[in-house]
Amino acid sequence: ELIDKYVKADIARAEVFADKLGADVFSGSQAEVDAFVDKFNKDNNLTDDKKYSSDGLGSIITDKSGKDTIIINKDAARQTQRFTTGQHEILHAILKKSLKNNDAITIKLGQELKSYLDKMSTKDLYLKDGKGNFIRDKNGQKIANSDFINRFNQYAKKVKEGTYSEAALFEEVFTLASEAMVN
Repeated sequence: ELIDKYVKADIARAEVFADKLGADVFSGSQAEVDAFVDKFNKDNNLTDDKKYSSDGLGSIITDKSGKDTIIINKDAARQTQRFTTGQHEILHAILKKSLKNNDAITIKLGQELKSYLDKMSTKDLYLKDGKGNFIRDKNGQKIANSDFINRFNQYAKKVKEGTYSEAALFEEVFTLASEAMVN
């Protein structure tokens, strides 16, 4: 099936980059991801407030030795038809290594990129039509009405609830923008 082909391609790309970053990739069904994350949490003696979740399309998790594992939920990818989870999580790994968990820099860079993106409209971008040809969006739909901002707002809600850090929120600007260029 075509959807499975796209899921496999996303996983394969993630594996290539993960290898270069010294990370692992785990992909599986929702049940397999649930079992993997549950075992990971137990093996790493994580307390309830530090446990990783198996919800969503994927995540990047770090074991007690510092090794990262990229998780891709195949069922979620198929259901949402989002085939950029590997790309999204690999960019998290790259940002983690390059920004060295410096929250102040992550927040500042994320805010700058978000501010720039907020000023753009799709009429400023070349988009592809259904045949793969580049076209101009004559309607000029604002980026603020996009999947990017809707997903950003989901993470912002987590910050308000106290379940997500501000640095993690602004790191998402990079990963979501990366996906927005493809989706």
